[in-house]
Amino acid sequence: MMQILHLVWRFLLIASRVGFFVLFFMMALLNSHPVEFNWFVGQSLQVPLIIPLLGAFLLGLLLAGLAFYRFVRKAQ
Repeated sequence: MMQILHLVWRFLLIASRVGFFVLFFMMALLNSHPVEFNWFVGQSLQVPLIIPLLGAFLLGLLLAGLAFYRFVRKAQ
């Protein structure tokens, strides 16, 4: 019984990863319009919308990973 639950859990995990990849890939394809990205006072760049979105997503992953690392290290 535990082996079946383990296989189901593993399938759901892989399916969710594939689903998130497809979701972000479709978002990247649909949001390829150029936007003005303001850096500092008077400095800006024209970049596709997916670049700031991807940057924000990666920054969130980094911060979540650091928080998880601190949590695990503090629990030991």
